[in-house]
Amino acid sequence: MLSADGGGSVTATSQTSPVDHGLSAQIASQVATQVTPQSEAQRVTSQTDDRAKAQAFATAYNAAPADQREALVREVFAKDPEALNGWLNPESVNTLVKDGWLTDNERAGLAEAVALGFNKGAIPIEPGQAAYSITTSLAFDQIPVQNTGLAPHQEVDGLPAAYQYADNINQFLEFFGSSPSPEVAAFRENYANHLIDTYVDNPKQQNYDVRDAAAHFATQILADRAAPRELASQVLFDRYGANPEGFRAFAQYAAQGGLYTSEPYLQGITEMWGGDEQASRYAIDDPVIALAQAADGYRGNVPTHLVPPLATEASNWLATELTGLIANPPELSNTHESLATTERTQAITGAFVSHADAVLDHFTNPDVESEHYRDTDMNQWQYNLDTFSGFLQRTMFASDVIGGAAVRDKVLDYIGDQRAIVESGTNPGNLSEQRIALLSATTVEAVRNIQSDIAAEKAEREELIGFTVDLALTALPLPSKANDAVTGALGQLFGAGPIGTAVKDFSGQLVDAGTGRLTDEAKAWLTEHATPSEAQLLDAYTAQDGLTAATVTLYEQQSRNPAIGPELADDYQDIVSAYNIYNNWADTR
Repeated sequence: MLSADGGGSVTATSQTSPVDHGLSAQIASQVATQVTPQSEAQRVTSQTDDRAKAQAFATAYNAAPADQREALVREVFAKDPEALNGWLNPESVNTLVKDGWLTDNERAGLAEAVALGFNKGAIPIEPGQAAYSITTSLAFDQIPVQNTGLAPHQEVDGLPAAYQYADNINQFLEFFGSSPSPEVAAFRENYANHLIDTYVDNPKQQNYDVRDAAAHFATQILADRAAPRELASQVLFDRYGANPEGFRAFAQYAAQGGLYTSEPYLQGITEMWGGDEQASRYAIDDPVIALAQAADGYRGNVPTHLVPPLATEASNWLATELTGLIANPPELSNTHESLATTERTQAITGAFVSHADAVLDHFTNPDVESEHYRDTDMNQWQYNLDTFSGFLQRTMFASDVIGGAAVRDKVLDYIGDQRAIVESGTNPGNLSEQRIALLSATTVEAVRNIQSDIAAEKAEREELIGFTVDLALTALPLPSKANDAVTGALGQLFGAGPIGTAVKDFSGQLVDAGTGRLTDEAKAWLTEHATPSEAQLLDAYTAQDGLTAATVTLYEQQSRNPAIGPELADDYQDIVSAYNIYNNWADTR
């Protein structure tokens, strides 16, 4: 690991065998009779070489009573303030484990000891000045700070600087990943906040490369697979829950910082360097993808098929904010490309699917919170419509994003759930009617903006036809989904257009009894017969008109049905009226 003076190599002069090293047994015996933190710290720091110091500290810390560990750590760092720059830095300790001089349990003890030292303020941290920036004496801070002052291909300890930087992060994560203790979990939170406070959100810090590197490093610490599965979402929610623009900036900075540890970037350095370094061995996970996975809690060590996604307020918030990033992604300053790459969009789509109800609750909130919501010229429902429409445009029918069908299913499920609430009569403040109207207008707005793309792609036209009819089936207030009833209702709804005609001509099983949606057989028929003779769907029956008919026209028709009663008729009219307001704004802005 890079230390403050560029050192950090392991010096090992003792010839003790790595198998069952006698020093540990000796110290363990002494600890049993001498438990004074001062004497143990003296014993640790007076060892003759770095390896012996690490062994002595690990044994002393693991053997010390819980109520004496903090005092022991304080004494060790008081006697050797530079320990993290030498014998106690992560690379040194990890190397001792690989070479057999320390056990995994001893490394875990050292990681907990360092974490405790930071959490309790026992590790000296002095502020300093770096180029265009601030810095501190803390060895770990040199990972983002020193890296930005080096050319990527400059040699550092036998590696290109870019590789050494990535290796420093990997060594750090491996070291602290060795201990699942609450102390280390608290350290992750505290140190990540230290990085953000000092280098990311600090207006006195003017080195933007350091800012980006620190945001990237903080993300990896919080979203590490060895971290508690709720940690990243909770820490970021606590910090940015009331400051969404702050989170947006943080995510952008982290993405910019992540470029320099990505596999393609490192591979380019290998080719420039002319060596044989393996980029995949050193590359760090993309920070935005890591956050999307962390929203589900899948960055932890628990197998994903054994646990459900996280469903906390914090994880729902993180999934919602990431969804908004796809809708309106910032441009990254160092690549001049959108943050919403296909890979990141894919990961965030997965987070949306896992948290769809909470995300849709947010984006179908009809409240007018302010006239300049989130520093825009829109109020809240306008911002919600605009933002979520952008997400649907990018995902719902996209051929390059796996999960478009799942996004469409979540929209259908949500409208169906809200319809059930309306019809149950337990709908205070007509909120569900507003949600149906706003989501319908948002969906139409999304399709309106990608009509030409859909028309040009046969697969997307097929998906749109099936989705349009499924949307009508979801909203259709029929007591029975039997073929005759559905065929008649859809025929009346879609009239003489290609969809209505194809439905009437279909003689097979139209609706799946389990899902209440089109059968695969029916979808195949509609795909073939709703766009005859190469006539595109949009030429004969515009996509947005089809989607409008699937909800708004349907509710308008049903509001005139005397069989449903005056109360439900009013509810349906409320949906139509609200939709017209939302859609007119979207259509004319």
